[in-house]
Amino acid sequence: MKQPSLQQPIIIDQLQALLRRLPNPHPKREEITEHLRRFKIGHAGEQTLDLQMPMIPENCKVFRNMTLRSPANGETFQIDLLILHPCFAFIGEVKNMAGTLTFDLKHGQLLRMLDGSLQSFACPVNQSSRQAFHFRLWLKKYADVNPPVLNHVLISNYQAIIEAPADHDGIYHAANLPRELMHVSKIYTRRVITKEKMKSICETLKNSNAEHRSNVLKKYHLAETEILGKLTCQHCGNQTIMRIKRSWKCTSCDWRDVNTHIHTLRDISLLIQTPLHRKTFDFIFGNIPARSTLRLIAPFSTRSGNKRLLLIDKIEEAYEKTL
Repeated sequence: MKQPSLQQPIIIDQLQALLRRLPNPHPKREEITEHLRRFKIGHAGEQTLDLQMPMIPENCKVFRNMTLRSPANGETFQIDLLILHPCFAFIGEVKNMAGTLTFDLKHGQLLRMLDGSLQSFACPVNQSSRQAFHFRLWLKKYADVNPPVLNHVLISNYQAIIEAPADHDGIYHAANLPRELMHVSKIYTRRVITKEKMKSICETLKNSNAEHRSNVLKKYHLAETEILGKLTCQHCGNQTIMRIKRSWKCTSCDWRDVNTHIHTLRDISLLIQTPLHRKTFDFIFGNIPARSTLRLIAPFSTRSGNKRLLLIDKIEEAYEKTL
């Protein structure tokens, strides 16, 4: 089957943007850097599933990194791996963890022994169970079907040692995914989702998937002013960038770039979703006339009273062209 593309979670883009916009040094940089590292590890673990995708049965539809809104409470819930089969739905909670992993289901915790240190984490089985609960409600509301929804935990680090209760067979290395799907397809044989209904569900899933943009400034107790400083040179880190002949030049290291304003607007749009005063952009771009600032931001923003609201889609389109 065609391998679905795995997009980088937007929280990674947001944290990278936050680190670029924060002054250096800053007391929050270490904490943000550590959180970014963890998200990257998790994303790398999900990428290892790419090796298993060609072995998924043809009659399955695969979705990855889905963010849906629960009919139960209106809150969003996130699914790492969602597989729709005519007879069942499969939810996989993917964990990229090293060491010896002991699943203590009685107490709802995951214990990890790594380099002589014992750590406790929230139980991934409980996480996948919650996702299955909300997805059952989602299917009932938007598709009026009630297939069995299976929730498994996939460990993507193949060097990890898994210790799980013998009576719980939904915890295993990600490499076992194709075999497990074949196994459950022999157990659940009654077709619940017709071809027409499957097509409808897939279309609704695509339209409903809305990756949530976290309010990272609120999460780290940061003020907007802390990330709205002058342009920073991504080569040397100094705020010594000037607009010279339709390009940007760092007077400290002579680094030049024509798209610095686009990259900066993208960083800001990832962090702030409210309108900003024109004077804010004048300050960021520094040494250029106000009319030049307006000319730079006009294609990527719209007027909102006496402020400008950044247009995320326009900025992303321009950003993609700079890569």
